[in-house]
Amino acid sequence: MTELSTSEMARHALPSDLIHELRTNLNLVIGYSEMLIEQAQEQGHEDFVPDLQKTLAAGKQLLALINDNFHSARALDRPAAITVPPEEYTTPKERELVAEAFSESATAAELAPGAAQGFLLVVDDLEANRNMLSRRLERQGYGVAIAENGRRALEMLRAETFDLVLLDVMMPEMNGYEVLQSLKADEALRDIPVIMISALSEVDSAVRCIEMGAEDYLPKPFNQTLLKARIGACLGKKRAKQTELELEAARQLLETSRQAGMAEVATSILHNVGNVLNSVNVSSGLIFDKIQNSKVTGLTRAVALMEAHKSDLPGFFDQNPKGRQLLDYLVKLDINLAHEQKEILQEIQTLLGNILHIKEIVAMQQGYARVSGVIETLNVEDLVEDALRLNSGALDRYGIKLVREYSAMQPVAVDKHKVLQILVNLIRNAKHAFDDSRGNEKQITLRITNANDRVRISVIDNGIGIPAENLIRIFNHGFTTKKDGHGFGLHSGALTAKELGGTLTAFSEGTGWGSEFTLEIPLQKKPI
Repeated sequence: MTELSTSEMARHALPSDLIHELRTNLNLVIGYSEMLIEQAQEQGHEDFVPDLQKTLAAGKQLLALINDNFHSARALDRPAAITVPPEEYTTPKERELVAEAFSESATAAELAPGAAQGFLLVVDDLEANRNMLSRRLERQGYGVAIAENGRRALEMLRAETFDLVLLDVMMPEMNGYEVLQSLKADEALRDIPVIMISALSEVDSAVRCIEMGAEDYLPKPFNQTLLKARIGACLGKKRAKQTELELEAARQLLETSRQAGMAEVATSILHNVGNVLNSVNVSSGLIFDKIQNSKVTGLTRAVALMEAHKSDLPGFFDQNPKGRQLLDYLVKLDINLAHEQKEILQEIQTLLGNILHIKEIVAMQQGYARVSGVIETLNVEDLVEDALRLNSGALDRYGIKLVREYSAMQPVAVDKHKVLQILVNLIRNAKHAFDDSRGNEKQITLRITNANDRVRISVIDNGIGIPAENLIRIFNHGFTTKKDGHGFGLHSGALTAKELGGTLTAFSEGTGWGSEFTLEIPLQKKPI
């Protein structure tokens, strides 16, 4: 049995349901009086205000008399299925914290400036209570729906999306405890914040509600400022949690986009290695054909003929018609073999150059892979040239003219792997801008400029251009105009640029007018 405090012993005991009824009706008197006063002041009916204020004061005075002179004889009856911790587990500190909810003069937390209002569900079995509370909340700017009992509330919560539930404790059929327990047991509904409301001002009841998962507990009649503050606090906490979930989703999306960006680099490397290997194959075939069809076999026959007449070579060359022809043949054969040797040496040199190119491409990628995430100080021109080398095979194959406009720049401190990822993708996109372009000479301009201690690297093409409707969403995740595109490249580049403390922007005057993509990064990376 609960031990009564000294103040409780000094008050008269009344049945809980009687106290509940008294406080419920006083809640209506006080609530409607407050709203009528506000409306009278807003509509210029000041002559009504004094009488309404007297009604409000009388209601509050009567409530104070009830609070000061009576206490409930028993706690609220709870269903057997609801497991509630014994009262002795409620600590004095918990009682102290929750008791603040019953203070008419409790300090209200301020709503966050500019905080968006929400869609609230009011659950109460009394129509007058529902109407009064919903009207008050609507005046505060909230969207409000009402439910007349717990079962209807659960149906509405499963059918619509609500930001907050204001749930009455004492209701027939299914009381507030049961509704709260059902909400917290449902995975789809358990994260909806719930504020319990009751005409009973029992601290233990408030503690039980909090222990069962409610965000807060408010007694009737409501202190209007306190009501607004508690709802604002609950919605603020919900928004903070939602923001955290969205940030986590953004981090996952960034990682997915970054992996896709790395795949762009890897694909470009594979294209280049494949192109160089094709050149290696061509050079090897030419060398094989030249050796197979070499004139050196004629030298073998000439040597055999001279070997047959070695006993009288001077006479053979002077008197034998074959000997006289052989001298002329050897002279021509020497010229042909020298030419063959030159061609074969050239092909071998090309072959060695291509093999060295493959080695450089692989070594370059290995180097970038090793230093990913490491800030290094390097020349911007070297970064741009590396990106060009990784695209060189495709650029040569497309017959694209490269124009370099490099302003003198001081070294920049960046994660070069991330910058390379962006530049390789921009150059590759510029190359694809000529897929459907006709007429003009294909040209890509690489421009490096300094803009207020920030490096601007622009990739400019005179290709197909970008329509205005595409320009505004070109960095959106999943947006692409390529048949085999995935929409990760530019989105990933924009995210990576932001991570580097910079920006990635696009400009085009429209279809047929080419495009310009600009990566802007700070000269010195700001310390974290």
